[in-house]
Amino acid sequence: MNTYRVQFPAMESDVEILLTDNDPQMRELLEDTLQSIGYRVRSAENLQQANDFLEKSPVDMILLNNELVFDDKYRFVKAVKSEHRSVPIILLVEPVFNINIDEARSAGVDDFLRRPFRIEHVEKTIEDTLILYDFRQIGKQAFQNKRVLVVDDDDRLRAMLLESLKTYGYNPIGAVDGSNALDILEKEDFDIVITDIRMPEMDGITLMKEIKTSFPRVPVVIITGYSHAYTRQKVFEAGADGFISKPFRLRRIEEILRNFLGGMRYC
Repeated sequence: MNTYRVQFPAMESDVEILLTDNDPQMRELLEDTLQSIGYRVRSAENLQQANDFLEKSPVDMILLNNELVFDDKYRFVKAVKSEHRSVPIILLVEPVFNINIDEARSAGVDDFLRRPFRIEHVEKTIEDTLILYDFRQIGKQAFQNKRVLVVDDDDRLRAMLLESLKTYGYNPIGAVDGSNALDILEKEDFDIVITDIRMPEMDGITLMKEIKTSFPRVPVVIITGYSHAYTRQKVFEAGADGFISKPFRLRRIEEILRNFLGGMRYC
């Protein structure tokens, strides 16, 4: 019987993942899953191949089959962390495999994914790890004390963005939805607005148009995880000043803010 590999349309993303797994079927399945979420993926079947990839160009994250590194006491993980400290590592673990979590974490592992994989859990684990890892790596790198309004109905993501922007030296304020954002803008001045595109009652595009009508000098950056419905071209045609698709690294948000507040348009 012929087998067919499902091909998903690629979404735009700044995040590249190195997937290392010696099981070709699982590697192919997980690669398709990651690409369907929106990640760019490089695939390696062994540690030597993974190391060769890392020597050629950096990645944002490594997903690594625990069986490849368990027997050597995570020497590969330790070596990667010594050379690429900003790259988080997530171990792929079999459901029946007993793993010493403390030992793995002390070697440099950031999180774990147990098979069988659910796409929602894969996406959440990777996103949480990237956000928290960026937050730890940022440090107090104050850039400028600009006021940023962050609009997102996802409490967890909004809180992460607010805390992380503070570490960069910005003065961020959060809004839970579009109506809340407009109320805040009526009372306070902001240098830039960052808004999610998909929110209840008033979506990000509608909010952006309201802002452009009432506060035309305030640039608006749209964040979306729905690149198929809201392409970069459509978002810019609607009037957005900037666009970034999930998943993303927090440092990418800071780069965009710095570009805008320095007078450049991010495209």
